[in-house]
Amino acid sequence: MDLNGTSSDRLYTFESIESGILNGGTEGDVFVHELPGFLVIAEGEGLLEADTGVVYRVQKGSVFLRKPGSAARLSASPGSGGVLHVRHVVFRPIPLFPTASGRAASEAAGEWNAAGAFVESAGSLLDWAGELAHFGTDEERGLRLERHILVQKMVLWWIRNVRLANPGFASIAVAADYVHRHFRLPLDMERLASLAGFSVSHFALLFKRYTGCSPSEYLNTLRINRAKELLIAGELELKRIAPEAACKDEWYFSRKFKKKTGLSPTRYRKQAREHVVSYSFPISNHLVALNVRPSAAFVHPADRPRHREGTVCLRYGDTESEQLAALKRMQPDLSLFLDEMTPEERTFREKARAWTPTLTIPWMSMDWQEQMLAISEWVNRKEAALGWIADFETSAREARRRVRASVGEEETVGVLVVSGGQCSVYGVRNIGYSLYRSLKLSPPPALRRLFESDRNFYAVEVPIERLADYAADRMLVMVRRDVPGTEDFFRRLRRTPSWRALEADPRRRFYYIEPDKWLMYDPLSVREQLGLAKELLISGMSK
Repeated sequence: MDLNGTSSDRLYTFESIESGILNGGTEGDVFVHELPGFLVIAEGEGLLEADTGVVYRVQKGSVFLRKPGSAARLSASPGSGGVLHVRHVVFRPIPLFPTASGRAASEAAGEWNAAGAFVESAGSLLDWAGELAHFGTDEERGLRLERHILVQKMVLWWIRNVRLANPGFASIAVAADYVHRHFRLPLDMERLASLAGFSVSHFALLFKRYTGCSPSEYLNTLRINRAKELLIAGELELKRIAPEAACKDEWYFSRKFKKKTGLSPTRYRKQAREHVVSYSFPISNHLVALNVRPSAAFVHPADRPRHREGTVCLRYGDTESEQLAALKRMQPDLSLFLDEMTPEERTFREKARAWTPTLTIPWMSMDWQEQMLAISEWVNRKEAALGWIADFETSAREARRRVRASVGEEETVGVLVVSGGQCSVYGVRNIGYSLYRSLKLSPPPALRRLFESDRNFYAVEVPIERLADYAADRMLVMVRRDVPGTEDFFRRLRRTPSWRALEADPRRRFYYIEPDKWLMYDPLSVREQLGLAKELLISGMSK
């Protein structure tokens, strides 16, 4: 069979199997061997980092094909019970006709230099690796033959289901990932072709099939998009930006940039950006508030009416390849992400740079007004942001005046969220922003101390026996019935002495609120929450 576009008249024999059990909270373990091998996840969940820097989320049944001489680091996820069980099956490719082919067995292993591909779930490989582990180190001749047969099955499965499904693309993906990580450095075709295990001409052909453009064009676009990010994000001098685009000085960079974009770096920096893609619900609403209709966006179902016209609604179920294909078609001016990303999302953002400049907005370290101002700078809508914030503050002052007629200066207000099997008290984000920042209501003393240490304090989980520490005169209570286990937990909570003590105080008022309007954190949602909070507290309606 053909592995990398060349003849492969060979057998694959069992070399060794290593089992590892990794505990969460540790640095993990590194698996390396001079021969190729399958890393098969037998139990648990965790992360696998290839030596190219690409990170995969793994679970039971996931398989990574490690290329000869390469290393892969595995670590367990604390949330998976803290244990990850992995089997490392090493095999040796052996030419059937070494004399005729003129290659030794070690050269045959080089045919697997294009390894490094990942399969999320492969039940057959999991079963066969389990059988190999069951045989242990027994050297009985019959068992040795069984092991060789099982390895042959594993390799054959891989060739049929991975290699031949997209011939050579796994190898090109490895090379492309290397380019994403090292585009700032001088890169030549020989190095990239060698990394993929192909000749230069065959590599260039497959790379264009895989990406739609030549390796040099792909690399140049990555560099220019990185330069665009720096131009959009701030006032960095051109001589500081040039090395990021692998340019020796600012003059060469300016010529290269204008040739690619048709604009000088200075003119590009001042240009309005209309064609923007959002990869989070809050960013989508920031853009709408700034009168920038996202070209494509992840949109919360409740906010879809705001994005009806002209916005492609992205779906979290879309595969990475589908999302990248969409970016390639759109070629947007800018794509925006939140900085809280999973390893897979970070990898996607690096790949997305091939088709669009990408920027991330800090999520927990900024409040929504700071986020809005930052985004407005990037899309050249600062005046719109300042006007929107000024109008909001005017509404907040009027709401404060009206609420103060119903809520006394000495009264405290708190937010309790019951979700799954826990209780949390919320701070100055989401629900709490309208209460504490806009309406300037007083939190319970224990919560006020947390605000003093963190101006963007989000929430704290509170044991049932300590609920009284965070009790307020007016308690907004959200019961997350959309989270499994909440209903049962809340029934039990209401029978506890701690909860009964809260309800026994005749001065305390409870307001039960639904999650759909109160959990989002962006300009449009905060404005809506301000109106809801005002009406709720003025009406005095409680349950």
